[in-house]
Amino acid sequence: MTAAPQVIYLRQNRGGVCAARNLALQHCRTPLVAFLDSDDLWEPDKLESQLQLLSDQVQVVHSDFRYFRETGVRVSDPGQRPNNPAVGNCLTSLLAEDTVVFSSVLVRKELLDRVAAEESHGLVFDPRWTNGQDYDLLLRCARHTQFGYVARPVVNYRVHSGQHAMANLPRVFGFHCRVQIDFCERWAARSNLDPEMGRSAAREFLYGRTASLYWQRSLAPIPALCDLAVELGLSDDRFVRLRRMAKRPRWILRLRDAFDRLF
Repeated sequence: MTAAPQVIYLRQNRGGVCAARNLALQHCRTPLVAFLDSDDLWEPDKLESQLQLLSDQVQVVHSDFRYFRETGVRVSDPGQRPNNPAVGNCLTSLLAEDTVVFSSVLVRKELLDRVAAEESHGLVFDPRWTNGQDYDLLLRCARHTQFGYVARPVVNYRVHSGQHAMANLPRVFGFHCRVQIDFCERWAARSNLDPEMGRSAAREFLYGRTASLYWQRSLAPIPALCDLAVELGLSDDRFVRLRRMAKRPRWILRLRDAFDRLF
């Protein structure tokens, strides 16, 4: 008879997801660790499919995913990132953008212990980050190992009402950019990277997201994102131009879009 899995419930005062994960890892005695946010779901063969990819060279494995709504209805069946660039020696591509859904991550505990030992705080998740701590950890892991990838959606990522509200974009993108910049300031010299690579990656990430909003005609967040570029020292002529274009009356943009569709 197969023994039932042991579940240990740890309680602490509210301190955020970073503190909760660090507490759990301090009590973890297993060789492998998988992360699952409380609102996401795994497919039954998720872990089995990932175990096949682990090796001495590959100590982090993640997967494709699909979105589903609070009602349980899938937004779409196909995976969202079948051609994910975070595979193999992927530090450079991962630094360009976080393409890993953290609820899909399976990692060797010894690697987590190693990256924690490199930090002055000695923790797996950096307590400085209230958002983006998972991205920071993945970058630190990518310094030491290759990543494996299950190219089918074995994770279901829940989309909440208002989860991607436009008002949150400066905060979300701001943490992403700050992690990129901070990582290179601390680790570029020891990772064979240009020290300016983090700032360059953050600039291209933020511009790409802001430009995409403009072409989708989601104009409201653009001034705040251009302000964020200035705050982080990332602004250039492209942000200035986007800010100016976003001030045009919406009817003019819609008229141009309609004209383009005709021809």
